[in-house]
Amino acid sequence: IVVTFVCILVYKEKVNKAKILALLFSVLGIFLFFNNNSSIDLKGVFLALFSGFTYSFYMIYISKSNLKDMSPFKITFYLSILASIFIFIIGSLTNQISFDLTITAWILSFIISIITAIIAVISLQIGIKNVGPSTASILSTFEPITSIILGFLILNEAITIKTIVGCTLIIASVILLTKNRENV
Repeated sequence: IVVTFVCILVYKEKVNKAKILALLFSVLGIFLFFNNNSSIDLKGVFLALFSGFTYSFYMIYISKSNLKDMSPFKITFYLSILASIFIFIIGSLTNQISFDLTITAWILSFIISIITAIIAVISLQIGIKNVGPSTASILSTFEPITSIILGFLILNEAITIKTIVGCTLIIASVILLTKNRENV
């Protein structure tokens, strides 16, 4: 939502009915993933909002700055270095960093870092360059569906009717965007 609104207000991006409907579907779909029975953790809400705003800034900045001409591999390299430094500093200050891992944990950490910090980040940057930040941000709402499927398959998490409706709305938003790509 933040990416789309900033692109509309600041960069005068044109938005058609399909994109607005896709945005509404994706927001509704994600909203359905929330567990209404649990108490709200204000720290978690703050961190989620802060993350959303910084992620939005990142997506827009990639598209609207000179970084759009830089290689996604180079950007990912610099992002990884910065993230590593910040994680090390924060982990050291809070005593929550440990290098005492088993060989299996090191291998799994390496695999996860390749998938999330290299492949995913590079793919997102290429997507932002090809379809723009607001469309890329709506398409990235497909990510929670992957988490739900993997949670079900690996962690035996329950899938509810509410979750299925949320996934359906997100898939509908992605279909709307791809079917109306020439108008987006």
